Amino acid sequence: MPKFTLKYVLMTIAAIIVGLLVSIYIIGLPLQQAINEAGIAAIAFLGGPFASNYVLARDKKNQESEQGKGESNFFRR
Repeated sequence: MPKFTLKYVLMTIAAIIVGLLVSIYIIGLPLQQAINEAGIAAIAFLGGPFASNYVLARDKKNQESEQGKGESNFFRR
């Protein structure tokens, strides 16, 4: 599990602000829709480290289970 440090929280707030500015001024979305989009982006930004930790753990588990199979695993792919 990643630790929520001040740097991580500030980066999340910055991502929300940038998402709002891009949505409103560049894309031209209405304010309410821009807030919704920035919220979705913030959730994705916050979930990134959790997802990467899950994927790394899954890959490590798969790699450990494949080591005992020998060369037969090569022909299965």
